Amino acid sequence: MEKIHFLCFSLLQLFSLVSADYSLPTKFFINSGSSSNITLYRRNFTGDIESYSIFSITNSNYVSNTNNSSELYQTARFYKSPFAYKFQIDQNGTYFLRLHFYPFSSSTNLFSALFNVSTSKSLLLSSFNFSTSNNLPVVKEFLLNISVGEFQVKFTPSGNSSLAFVNAIEVFIAPDNFVHDEAPFVTSAGADNTFQCLQSHVLQTVHKINVGGDKVTPDNDTLWRTWISDNDFLYYKDAAKSYHYGISPSYQSGESNEYIAPALVYETGQEMNIDPSRETNNFNITWIFNVSKNRAHYVRFHFCDVIKSPSPNVLRFNLFIYSNFSQKIDPYAVFPHLAVPFYYDFVVVSDGSGLMNISIGPRSDSMNKTAFLNGVEIWELVTGPGSTIMENGSRKSALIVIICSVVGGSFVILIIAVMALPWLKRKAEPVGTLECPSVSLDRGSSHSDRIASMSNNPNINLGLKIPFADILAATNNFNPELLIGEGGFGKVYKGKYQHMEVAVKRSQPGYKQGLTEFQAEIMVLSKIHHRHLVSLIGYCDDRYEMILVYEFMEKSTLRHHLYPPKGKAETSLTRIQLLAEWGISHQKQGQIGEIVDPLLAGKIAPSSLRTFGETVEKCLRETGAERPSMDVVQWDLEYALKLQQTSTGREAHEDSTIDISLNLPLLAIQRLPSQSIVGMEDNSPSAIEDFPEINASAVFSQLRMGGER
Repeated sequence: MEKIHFLCFSLLQLFSLVSADYSLPTKFFINSGSSSNITLYRRNFTGDIESYSIFSITNSNYVSNTNNSSELYQTARFYKSPFAYKFQIDQNGTYFLRLHFYPFSSSTNLFSALFNVSTSKSLLLSSFNFSTSNNLPVVKEFLLNISVGEFQVKFTPSGNSSLAFVNAIEVFIAPDNFVHDEAPFVTSAGADNTFQCLQSHVLQTVHKINVGGDKVTPDNDTLWRTWISDNDFLYYKDAAKSYHYGISPSYQSGESNEYIAPALVYETGQEMNIDPSRETNNFNITWIFNVSKNRAHYVRFHFCDVIKSPSPNVLRFNLFIYSNFSQKIDPYAVFPHLAVPFYYDFVVVSDGSGLMNISIGPRSDSMNKTAFLNGVEIWELVTGPGSTIMENGSRKSALIVIICSVVGGSFVILIIAVMALPWLKRKAEPVGTLECPSVSLDRGSSHSDRIASMSNNPNINLGLKIPFADILAATNNFNPELLIGEGGFGKVYKGKYQHMEVAVKRSQPGYKQGLTEFQAEIMVLSKIHHRHLVSLIGYCDDRYEMILVYEFMEKSTLRHHLYPPKGKAETSLTRIQLLAEWGISHQKQGQIGEIVDPLLAGKIAPSSLRTFGETVEKCLRETGAERPSMDVVQWDLEYALKLQQTSTGREAHEDSTIDISLNLPLLAIQRLPSQSIVGMEDNSPSAIEDFPEINASAVFSQLRMGGER
């Protein structure tokens, strides 16, 4: 499967310049927990004890074991509480971040460590431990964009009895354009347009393969990387023949250079093991790499033609990713010279197998029926929304649902779920101390503001983050044919994510709800599970996107099923709508007291009831833009409560509005007859789980399905 725009795009990439004036950096290389500086592979690692001129460390301890053969792994920085390294960055760009871990024997049991690693914007490692580490030391490598200013690497133990540690840290700038901002987007089903804004993602190295060659160690690599042999990844070893012709790569201006990959990678490779005695040699060489399931990966393929003389049509072959995508490789069309290295980049979404297979094979339009490959690099796009890590044992506030019951007898006009703050459990303060809520004006936050806000919110469930690449794959790049609804927030698409049907709600520029609502919906729906509520599968805040992914409702919304069939005598309004209008008419006529539940009659102060009714009226306005945000609703209800607390002429045993509020949900729901709302089952409060306390704005979901809000 070939597409011309992929070839043109890839050829354009090949001519991207890597800065010619790049020189190997001298910072930051940290020998953690040591007072000594050491030189290793042309790098000077600075001991971090009393050497804080270029970086700083928060409270932590250090431990040593001088019996280790490598001097870099004789010391470690550790602590049983969070600690961080802080670096002053003086140049914008893409940086390498390497973390070295070696749990050596000491008075502190480093091997039992369990911890998270994060930056000020991204979670890098979650619940990292050494229980499955067969090879030590462990080096974790990342590529990330860092701006001028303070850059923090934070280590957070997972649990009260655990600890975090690190032996060495490297933070240094990469050459310009080392990571391209765009790349062809490929799924297991084939090609799918272009993936953009790659430089805004954190990339974690998964595989760095020297195809056909031996292991390349940091002392032999231009950027101190480690490349391993491809032998263990070959699907059928007899299909490939390794080569080393002794021809060094010809790095030329405008093409790949020694920092993209060292000469040792381009000097060796695998080619098809052609046997003239065979009846046919039409086969592929296949490699299979273990990767994370259903995740986006940045994949780079390295080529250097040292096999055949450059002339038209002599050598062409195919590169396959999975089985449904192929890219024509024509070395002569790229550079008409021998031994000039080049590479192709792709963003590839892995399938559910946890394996990524790539192949090379001959083409019928090639004079020479062979194929070759020199190197493969695979990075995973890291999927953590922020550096604020939710630690084990974090406190959950109690779930308090306040039912706005302003109907008479057995009817309910509106149910408002309010996540009340702990003040509900304390005696109310005088009315005069209540501060007005700040009205949120954000109607579409900037990328940096959104990242900062998400990063500083400890109640965001990190595990629900979905990469934008997965969103594109689930919706076939937001195919208009999959559009199923739209509202003030943007559009809703039907999609398929991890073998399940989902509804993908994507915000659009100018939408009427903002970051606060987006966060509120994530926090609330990730903690509430109920048979009448659609389940939140995940969210995406990559790039400039705010996307929510829900379980798909096959039979449409509850509102849809409350409409009477066409031709019936009932109007197009549902019974709930009629009840709402009936309640609002009493509110506007100042007769809200006439429809209060009889069990509460005479127990609510007029001023409190009036405030309560006004709040309900605002919540029932026609459009989402006219309705108040959740923090305003919460404030209004708090104010109504305080009016109730400070009302005069009440008996001592009756002055307990908090208790009344807490009992309202059970009281109102138990009195709700089954025929009052068509199609609804019993909403048992016990079916809703606790969720953390939040101070959130209105929920993000104003959904229009088939023309209905």
